[in-house]
Amino acid sequence: MCHLAGGELEQIQFLLGHASVETTERYLGCKQKLSHAVNDNLGRHLTGLLTPSGLLSNLVVGGSTSEWPVIRPGSETSWSCDASRCIEIQVKTSKALSSTMQPRRSVSYTVIQEKLKARKVIVLDGPMNSELVRRGIRWCKHGLVTDTAAVEQLHREYLNAGADVVRTNTFQLNRLTYLNVFRNPEHQALIGAPGLRELVPQLLKTAMRLIRQARIKAMKSDTVAIAGMLSPLQHCFRPDLAPAEKAARREHGFMARIFAEEKADFLIAESMNTIREAKGALAAGRAAGLPVWVSFVLGPERELLSGEPLAQALKAMEKGGAEAVLVSNAPPEDISSTLPRLKSIARIPYGGCAHIGKFSPPSWKFDFFPRFEETEMWPPERYASEARKWIAGGSTIVGGDCGTGPEHIAAVSAAASTGEAAGGGH
Repeated sequence: MCHLAGGELEQIQFLLGHASVETTERYLGCKQKLSHAVNDNLGRHLTGLLTPSGLLSNLVVGGSTSEWPVIRPGSETSWSCDASRCIEIQVKTSKALSSTMQPRRSVSYTVIQEKLKARKVIVLDGPMNSELVRRGIRWCKHGLVTDTAAVEQLHREYLNAGADVVRTNTFQLNRLTYLNVFRNPEHQALIGAPGLRELVPQLLKTAMRLIRQARIKAMKSDTVAIAGMLSPLQHCFRPDLAPAEKAARREHGFMARIFAEEKADFLIAESMNTIREAKGALAAGRAAGLPVWVSFVLGPERELLSGEPLAQALKAMEKGGAEAVLVSNAPPEDISSTLPRLKSIARIPYGGCAHIGKFSPPSWKFDFFPRFEETEMWPPERYASEARKWIAGGSTIVGGDCGTGPEHIAAVSAAASTGEAAGGGH
């Protein structure tokens, strides 16, 4: 039940202890690795010492909700529990822990934090997908199988252009990317190419390997942070297809754990188009032990693409523990007119990334070429001029989205080096 509700496996195992070993191994396919857990005596006598965020709640014994014990944060409660009579245990720890625990912080991410505290401008890199396609790379498996040299080279160019943060080449990469073209997993297994089920974890690890190599070769391992990129599980311009929060947390959690294992410095939940999926991705990233930034796609109304208010989204992200919020994947003028609204209400660092040109969708999903046309209307100097407005308005994080390239990031980096962001906001 905890797992289906979006609870992280490690937290479930910790709470239930070794008494749950057969259940977790049988239903979740995982081995217990605990030497000690707080509830090893579950089923006999259970004593819970509650933290300020709460540990266990809503223990239903005998099927009557009137028999739920009253458990208050900060209290110590002891009771006997016959496991055979327990109909439901609802553990509300996963969300509480993920919103209160402190993520691990690498040396390079600490450098970014210190710059933000000093109101220095952080420069993000530009896009991988549209730039690789512009260079003639066929967008097959994100270029992470046949074109790894080109992927690493582009990362290096962004590093040399002055990016303080580089993002993994994983935009719109998730298990649904490949599952959505089949009826269900069984159909995928029957007619799909060999190895499809294991493909996404392999590609995520390859993406991390390439970006780490690029940073090492640029000799910037201690000064530039690597952001593992999470993105909408469905198309970023289709908020109507966005999953429910729990489903989003489950799927983003799968990827967040891989990024954590592969030593990403933090995560960016990129181009989120609904609050519910952003909340799921944020919680998943924090549960994996990483700091999380969140960016939102803007719609024509300068609110989220879903139509939800940007102020509401910002509030939800701050409450969930996001360490920065951005507006993104919209024309530069839209970013410029939206960022001033964040200055008066944001309590965390904020900023923006714009796309340039016009999106030209692919004719068929199997041959996905994410092209942006008419990008010549926004040469690097013009884009940097717009970025100066963002910085003057208080933005401390600026970068590029689809249609931009290393030249744009170099121009933005030069603009950012001329001064600090204006005061206000956080």
